[in-house]
Amino acid sequence: DQIRDAFAGRISNWSGLGGAPGPIRLYARDENSGTFDSFKTMVMSDGAQLSSQSRRFESSAELDRAVAADRQALGFVGFSHIAQGKAVAVRAAGTTALKADALSIATEDYLLARRLYLYSAREASATTREFLDFVQGSAGQKVTAAAGFVAQDIFVAEVDPLPGNPDGYYDVIADAERLSLNFRFRPQSATLDSRALRDIERVSDFMNQPANRGKQLRLAAFGVSSERSPMMTLFAVNDRVDYISQILASRGVRTEMSRGFVDGAAVAPIDRAETRARNERVEVWLAEPRSPQG
Repeated sequence: DQIRDAFAGRISNWSGLGGAPGPIRLYARDENSGTFDSFKTMVMSDGAQLSSQSRRFESSAELDRAVAADRQALGFVGFSHIAQGKAVAVRAAGTTALKADALSIATEDYLLARRLYLYSAREASATTREFLDFVQGSAGQKVTAAAGFVAQDIFVAEVDPLPGNPDGYYDVIADAERLSLNFRFRPQSATLDSRALRDIERVSDFMNQPANRGKQLRLAAFGVSSERSPMMTLFAVNDRVDYISQILASRGVRTEMSRGFVDGAAVAPIDRAETRARNERVEVWLAEPRSPQG
């Protein structure tokens, strides 16, 4: 809400954001920018309009340089255009502040992460299908990363878990490292969304690499409780994580540990229908084999 209010001109001094006193100078992309369109959708809610005092840019690179040169500046660009400017962590009420980085964006835990979509006709030509397979495959994702975007190829990250989770969660992730994805589902459904279907194959390929054979895969699933039936929510969350374990098992990947949790650490507001579903996710963790007990 503070970001929205600053760009709407409702907060015009850095002291209103907890900083040293001084005017906030706003920098924004132009009206024709897809970045600005996403910013309006995700940030400028409740009918808020961008302040007329904002300086507009047709180039994200120019905006980044301008912000870096102005100590009083506040601006926004896509992740691939962060060069000289300083990215700051953001949060919504009830969530933990996260900075935009490869892991927070790849897992979509970062509040302002967005997907880029490719659309094709239902009866796509062979050439179109070949192109789509290339883009979503490892070779295409290397091109994606080279362009400055966050690729969907899986990587391992040693991270501190988000605070505010149940004790049992820390048992699941003990001595484990985070993989760069979350499985998510279609809204109000137990069906995996379009990205998760691809991610199943990516996890399978990743775990079958020689360096990862024998390592332990662990899953931690989260759901948002229903006021009418919290226990039913827990049942649904466990059904989801079991479903993913079964799919992975059918591809030769064994899940060593999986558990479901209700109302763990939120990554998006739970009081808004459009963001509530982002909290319904399955984290993936990787651990070295445990030593046999003797």
